[in-house]
Amino acid sequence: MHDVPRSKPTVFDILIVILGIAVVAGSFALAWNHSGEPRAVIEAGGSTWIYPLDEDRVVEARGPLGVTVIHIGNGGLAVESSPCRNQTCVASGRISRPGQWTACLPNGVMARIDGGASDDGALDAIVR
Repeated sequence: MHDVPRSKPTVFDILIVILGIAVVAGSFALAWNHSGEPRAVIEAGGSTWIYPLDEDRVVEARGPLGVTVIHIGNGGLAVESSPCRNQTCVASGRISRPGQWTACLPNGVMARIDGGASDDGALDAIVR
């Protein structure tokens, strides 16, 4: 067996490791919902927007078919209109609890509620 000589880490190596740790820690800090309050997360066209649920607003999310209009406010959100043919996203109604989502799949727009406590005592399903 031949022993391979080991070199000591250089200052550059140490800086790269520190920079990597800082980037990861910074990413977690930006993504973390510090308030614990539920929030609306809308994704379309490769972009993501985050809004509080207690501020009344209308968001126009552009997808490949056109604009999907989402109304946020009073603790929830709903798709008001969309350029898709079947309008399933509009018919799905209002969502208001963390973990719920709605989407206009033909237009590539997704809206969900993140943050907060998802356990409000309500059952999602019972399996027997």
